[in-house]
Amino acid sequence: MPIFFIIIFAVYVLGNIYIFFRGWPVIASLHKGAKVVITCAYWLMAFAVFGVFLLRNVSVPYSIMHGLHLVGTGWLVFTMYMVMILLVVDILHLFREKIKYSFIYATIVIICVLIYGNYRYQHPETNFINIVINKPTKSYQQLKVVAISDIHLGYGTDKEQLKDYVDLINEQRPDLILIGGDLIDNSLHPVLDQRMEEELNLLHAPLGVYMIPGNHEYISGMEASRDFIAKTRIVLLHDSVVTLPNGIQLIGRDDANNRKRESLDSLAAQVD
Repeated sequence: MPIFFIIIFAVYVLGNIYIFFRGWPVIASLHKGAKVVITCAYWLMAFAVFGVFLLRNVSVPYSIMHGLHLVGTGWLVFTMYMVMILLVVDILHLFREKIKYSFIYATIVIICVLIYGNYRYQHPETNFINIVINKPTKSYQQLKVVAISDIHLGYGTDKEQLKDYVDLINEQRPDLILIGGDLIDNSLHPVLDQRMEEELNLLHAPLGVYMIPGNHEYISGMEASRDFIAKTRIVLLHDSVVTLPNGIQLIGRDDANNRKRESLDSLAAQVD
């Protein structure tokens, strides 16, 4: 795992060096003071994501960490798209297809993508999927399941946003709620400070609320994450199988961070 993060860090830093190098002709045309400000701002934003991880378990005001989180995660997306677009432009340039002001155009396009992405994040859509099964169940002719994942509670998603999610879920009047991991982001500090278990305990489904761990539960500390989830109505399935009152069985497989997790075949062998 440390090697994986070192590789990701190296690729990310190289990507930012590449972007900065490609944008330097634009920056160099500015006044000296503007060049210094833009250069400092660029690298501060580029390394903001590392600040989030380094300070995640330190007592820092939520507003500061929230802002740092927004800048850091936003810059990750900016870096990814900017590198892809500039690489395409540079490849076209090799074939003598030169695009004027490509860096400026790419920046404008990606800023628009970030604004649109943030809007979609703030206004989630509900997708409906109908699944027909030919197996009998007890007392339920129809079963409404709400499946969610990647809420990332913490410095990105606060208690107020969580309340909106809980209201949205409960409005569906689900029989069963499934959480596919990454309920928590990368630190339990803001989750515990804001007592987010209070909102999670307002989730309502007659057949229960079940969850499997994601990689971010491990980043936050699996034991601490398990202790927090135990404060809620959520049942954590950790390489385990549960049979619902209507006879339906759920398999909850652990995240790949647990290298000793059960195979899907071995878990499936435990069900009817």
